[in-house]
Amino acid sequence: MYVYRMKRGIILGLILLLLVNVVSASLVFNELESVYNLGDVITLHATIGSDSETEGFLRLYLMCQGDNKDFYLSPLMLGAGDERTEEVSLFLSRNFLKETKGECRVRGEFAGDGTSSTDFEISNEILIDVHMNNTSFDPGQSFDVRGKVTKKMGKDLKGGWIFL
Repeated sequence: MYVYRMKRGIILGLILLLLVNVVSASLVFNELESVYNLGDVITLHATIGSDSETEGFLRLYLMCQGDNKDFYLSPLMLGAGDERTEEVSLFLSRNFLKETKGECRVRGEFAGDGTSSTDFEISNEILIDVHMNNTSFDPGQSFDVRGKVTKKMGKDLKGGWIFL
């Protein structure tokens, strides 16, 4: 009977000790655009807070249809009640993405807490709007063709060319 009470007391003590030492950290992202194109930069603001003194690594990675790509890892130390915002830029280069595109989100983890951004699309699509000064032509006749190339979100594509 004495051994049973002792074991029970030790187990109960360990459970209380674990509950007292639970670290409560929070991680929140800023709102992101709904579509990003290849070559765009995602500017991410990750706000990290903690109820108690906490240290660990802030890890950020891109999750796209089962494919995870790490892009940020930084050691952090926070005091009790501290909050810190990390600004991180993610360049969506062909070298980083490879063939990755479609529905994605950023996932972040710090001190056992994890959260995800809102979903967004990564696209390699561009839109071409062409205007001509005439719709019918005679042989040898000159004509003007003008156009505008934009990314899927409607922003101008800088350095884009249209060849006829």
